[in-house]
Amino acid sequence: MLTTVLFDMGGTLEDIWYNKETQQEAARKLLEILRDHGLDPGCPQEVFWEKLFSGVKAYKQWSEGNMLEKKPEEIWPDWYLRDFAFDREQLLPITEELANTYEVTFYHRELRPDAREMLQALKDRGYRLGVISNNASLYNVFNMLEAYGIRSFMEDVTVSSVTGYRKPHPEIFRISLRQMQARPEECVYVGDTVSRDIIGPKQVGFAKAVQIRSFLSEQKDVGLSRDVFQPDTVVRDLRALVPWLDEIHPRLAPPPEASTARSGRLRCGRSAWQRLPGSLEPGSLVLFFENGSAQQQRSSATRQSRSGRLVMIPSAPRAIISRISASSLTVQVWISIPRS
Repeated sequence: MLTTVLFDMGGTLEDIWYNKETQQEAARKLLEILRDHGLDPGCPQEVFWEKLFSGVKAYKQWSEGNMLEKKPEEIWPDWYLRDFAFDREQLLPITEELANTYEVTFYHRELRPDAREMLQALKDRGYRLGVISNNASLYNVFNMLEAYGIRSFMEDVTVSSVTGYRKPHPEIFRISLRQMQARPEECVYVGDTVSRDIIGPKQVGFAKAVQIRSFLSEQKDVGLSRDVFQPDTVVRDLRALVPWLDEIHPRLAPPPEASTARSGRLRCGRSAWQRLPGSLEPGSLVLFFENGSAQQQRSSATRQSRSGRLVMIPSAPRAIISRISASSLTVQVWISIPRS
């Protein structure tokens, strides 16, 4: 039985991307920190960034090739800033500040809009939650979880710079399992790349691995063989995890509240009374869409209310029920039972 859902951070719980402007902002902020601590590279910002990014690329090649992660006090003097004659002892106290600043300026980060709702739904169903993340800062993942207001959902947060291992190395997943006190066959992992987030947990024996694509997915998976492990499902948004897991373990899903059609009105679970368009036939299936996106699931057998929040399927054919209930849009489903 699935009991635990573990998440990647960047590209999964949070949307992440970069461009020329974010790179320039990273260069400016990093120079500011160095100069504030008496460490001036003695060159223009463009030259500074060119040299620093050369060190970044060299470190990434080593780190990703070996599936290992060093700590900021090693990464910055030995790799990122290796082309500058900075005093090592003067640099060491600010390496974590530099690492965190790089993460939040080079990358634009924001919580996916449906993340908090999804985490709450999984928590309500009794799933245990955690994070496994590749990150060259010791505290950035913790800082971002707290800034987003979702740290309390996580029983454990495992970070590559703390463990010394990078995904897809099996050991970072084993460390998380040990800290969560969970068995791999009970776990689902959710991430945005096949190379790190599908291959890694599958090699360790996770029951399921789910992909949600991001800005980074294609560039991280470039050249990847099609013969490798594939995701059990690919979702377009995080809300889709909830009905997908409900189909696997329907007994964990909250039971639909009894609904009664009377005078053209229907009580929709926890929501207020909603008015249906027209009469409700006996045995009609009614779907309630919390986000008002019913337009995304249309067919000749459906009829949408003016508000866009209710869809009535008078005949409730099995194929349509199956397709909609498997979508990320469905929150609750009721069969109307008119009172005699």
